[in-house]
Amino acid sequence: MASNESRRNYFRRRWVSRLVRSFRKRYFRLRYGKKPFVASYYGAYFHIDLVDSIARNIAYRSLEWAQLNHMIRACQRLKPSYFIDIGANCGLYTCILGIRETEAEIISVEPDARNFARLIANIELNKLKNVRPLQVALGEQRGTAKLNSGPQTQTGWSKISADGIGYEVDVIALDDLIQETGKVIAIKIDVEGQEKAVIRGMKKLLAGNTGIVQVESSTTRDSVIEEMRSLGFTLDQEFHFDLIFKKH
Repeated sequence: MASNESRRNYFRRRWVSRLVRSFRKRYFRLRYGKKPFVASYYGAYFHIDLVDSIARNIAYRSLEWAQLNHMIRACQRLKPSYFIDIGANCGLYTCILGIRETEAEIISVEPDARNFARLIANIELNKLKNVRPLQVALGEQRGTAKLNSGPQTQTGWSKISADGIGYEVDVIALDDLIQETGKVIAIKIDVEGQEKAVIRGMKKLLAGNTGIVQVESSTTRDSVIEEMRSLGFTLDQEFHFDLIFKKH
């Protein structure tokens, strides 16, 4: 009976969630059309352009809902010294974690010029003082790379180009930026296929500290798990393509 009731509650919540999302879609389109506006998600505020899929799903309060909930709870429990948002885009994680009372230093990394401008605008909108935004790409070692911004409708597709198409961006290794040991850290990585290079550029940081690391990995899952395991992190949970690692 309890199992059946839990199942019914689950599907009831999903139905209500879809109904609310459908309502918000119609409301925003009718009220704003193609005009930009500001919307809230998890208590933070964001500049919204409905043309962009990322911004649109923030407005609908559906973007990475489960992952954000998990990261918020983990940071409240672990009280990390650093929260590092790698591939920050417009600052979804940066702003939602930043508005919460935390002593963590937030480092927000976004190489794409278009996305970085949106990140800065959202940091300012939320009046965040504990964020250090960096317009660089992370990789295995210092250098440069070509970055392809992708279409205006999909700003989340911005990525380091394998064929040399795009504009030049600086690349640094996170180990060159942070030399800390014995700390608790929280990291989110969403870098469109460059996750192994990013992890290899932060091996010292991961090996010398504990905490939680969330890695989006659609094509490199097994090798990412092996790389993280070699640094003492075990796979704890999965949310679609997002792998959640922990180390005590």
